[in-house]
Amino acid sequence: MDNGRLPPESARPILGLLQMQVQPMAGLTVTARSDSAEYRAQTADNGLYGFQGLPSGRYQLSVAAPPGRRAFWRGNAEHPGASPRTPCAMNFEVFWDGVIIGTVLGRDGQPASGMITAQYAGPETQPAGPFGAYVKDGRFEILRLPPGRYRLMFLPIVADRPAGPPVYYPGTQQQNAAALIEVGEGVHVEGLLYTIF
Repeated sequence: MDNGRLPPESARPILGLLQMQVQPMAGLTVTARSDSAEYRAQTADNGLYGFQGLPSGRYQLSVAAPPGRRAFWRGNAEHPGASPRTPCAMNFEVFWDGVIIGTVLGRDGQPASGMITAQYAGPETQPAGPFGAYVKDGRFEILRLPPGRYRLMFLPIVADRPAGPPVYYPGTQQQNAAALIEVGEGVHVEGLLYTIF
């Protein structure tokens, strides 16, 4: 892929695919924006979209994702650059935008390190997963959560090895005593304080 200026004879297409967890996403609007113009295309039933005959230039692509979701190119860039010099695939993936952010403290009140997982507890059948993150210096951020209820489980790790039993939020070793955290479409649950005893 080349993000530079194009020779005047160029009028080749920019093509791509939109999918959510490997399922095609139909009916989404993709925008190709240059310094002087903006062009739109819609994804077909198979998730494909294309821009034909664009004038030479640099373009920034973006996707109008459905509510509660975000579209990413290569896992993290929301607005990649593209040019129609040569046909190139600009494939996006659409993810849920639910997030759980918090802090894990040890019994001494100091930040803990380890792994945390968000275990889906309903209300429907289990979505794709697992959902988890590393806890570093006590901080964690679990991304791309679909709507639902989640049970958090923390596993302390020291020197790359488990350093104790799993602890469920808000601080119990009993899975059935764990609090359930509700995440709605695109909801960011922030500021959880998780103390392990």
